[in-house]
Amino acid sequence: MLDDIRKAFSNFERSKDHSERVKFFQDALNQAKTILESNIAQSEKDKINDLKYIYTRKLLEQIGPEYGLTFPEDHWVDYWMFLDFDCKKEVDKLFSENMKLKENYKIFFESVRDDMKALLRFFKN
Repeated sequence: MLDDIRKAFSNFERSKDHSERVKFFQDALNQAKTILESNIAQSEKDKINDLKYIYTRKLLEQIGPEYGLTFPEDHWVDYWMFLDFDCKKEVDKLFSENMKLKENYKIFFESVRDDMKALLRFFKN
């Protein structure tokens, strides 16, 4: 199962298509969650947590302006959900270790702020 998580994260990293990237990242997170909730050795849990940390860092690196990634209307929410909810623990640790990643997130958030406000208004009504 660890190899499946590695493969999904690796596919996420290689893919240029947003819908595929989201699918692969979500698949890796779902598999990781299932395994982490099972009765496995702590050393295996540590490996899975390390993979989540590594690929969360890669996602934060890739949303930086120098990477040139743009966010289609229908996928920025997925990235935001990954970073603010699914990988919150990893994001907080990465922000404390690397201010550049925090800046990348801030730039990403600013770039989708208007869309986010519109989405929140939609759900509020």
